[in-house]
Amino acid sequence: MRNLLRFALALALLTGGCAAPAQPSTTTQPNAAVTRPAQLDTSTTQMSQVGSYRIRLTPDQEPVTISTLQTWTVHVETADGQAVTGATVSVDGGMPEHNHGLPTKPLVTAGADGDYRVEGVKFQMPGWWTLTVTVAEGGRSDSATFNLLLN
Repeated sequence: MRNLLRFALALALLTGGCAAPAQPSTTTQPNAAVTRPAQLDTSTTQMSQVGSYRIRLTPDQEPVTISTLQTWTVHVETADGQAVTGATVSVDGGMPEHNHGLPTKPLVTAGADGDYRVEGVKFQMPGWWTLTVTVAEGGRSDSATFNLLLN
């Protein structure tokens, strides 16, 4: 009798998951890869999307190389040229043609006079890359996306 109860319990546990109704998928489809524009803006200074900031992105070493950790400097100033200090700055990026992000998560630390140090940027292959700099301060947030063509 005891073995029969064990068998029934084991059978119930094994088949219980199979009888459960299927759950709808909660994953979202990633954005589709995009084709590189014929006229790609590769400028290193841009106004942010809303126009709150002028942002300059500069690598500490040139040329930018593949498969090495790099450090960059982001300079942030207001539209009228005043250095922005004390903001929260983040950098993310990816490869639009391949629909993937950076292989690292860059770390940003504040410096002086509107400069922010970005460590841990890495590109794992040549091609078109983007780096998006987001600046948040005083309850507002704005960003600029920079295009890079790496050989």
